[in-house]
Amino acid sequence: MGSQNRDLRSELQNFDGTFPESWKPDIGDILVGTLVRYDSGYTDYGEYLIAVIQDDETGEKRSVWLLHEVLRS
Repeated sequence: MGSQNRDLRSELQNFDGTFPESWKPDIGDILVGTLVRYDSGYTDYGEYLIAVIQDDETGEKRSVWLLHEVLRS
C-alpha cells in the first residue's frame, strides 16, 4: 500500500482505535508483509511504537510492538 495509492480520508473514517492482534512468534515463525502504518501503545514501562504489518500470505494485519532495539533498528 504505497503512499500514492492511499485514501487517508477513508482510512481515518474506518479506523476504530483498536490494534490488530499482536504477532507473538514461536521459534522459526516468520512474518513477511507490508508496513501499513505506525501506531503507539502503552505498557507499564511507557509508550512504545507499534508497526502494523499486513501478512502477505493471509492478508491479516498484525501488530508488532517495537519493544527492543533490534526491532526498532
